[in-house]
Amino acid sequence: MTKNGSNQKSFYNLIAVCVHTGSLSGGHYFTYAKHHLTNKWYCFDDRSFVVIYQNNLMKIESIRLFLSNSNNDCHR
Repeated sequence: MTKNGSNQKSFYNLIAVCVHTGSLSGGHYFTYAKHHLTNKWYCFDDRSFVVIYQNNLMKIESIRLFLSNSNNDCHR
């Protein structure tokens, strides 16, 4: 149930993934993020970024997912 008492379901869109490679004692972070206008995914590393295909996101082990509520119009 939502705050206003309705049974409306919430839907979320994946907008970014933070990834860690390495071990607990050291490693490297990088991010996959979706451009909200073009819907293209990018991989952001320390000094560069490249376009990636969405199906490659299913192959990664993520540490943190960032979601956007699709009922919210802030990114439309």
